[in-house]
Amino acid sequence: MIVQRSVISETLHGLLHELQEECENYIKLMNQIDLENLTMEQIEEILGEMMASIVSLEVHSRHVKEEIDN
Repeated sequence: MIVQRSVISETLHGLLHELQEECENYIKLMNQIDLENLTMEQIEEILGEMMASIVSLEVHSRHVKEEIDN
């Protein structure tokens, strides 16, 4: 992701980077859940990781919004 550092604060840049990483993690998990022949244990593990990722995305998104609003 290319963002003009001179236009945004270092804090916002860091928050955006963290949000991007968590988005990529969620997409990776989504691709895994679409695989065939997963065991119930694998599905449950992936869903647990997805739930953690969703919570993290919510927190990261809130922090980005707060920083932009400031």
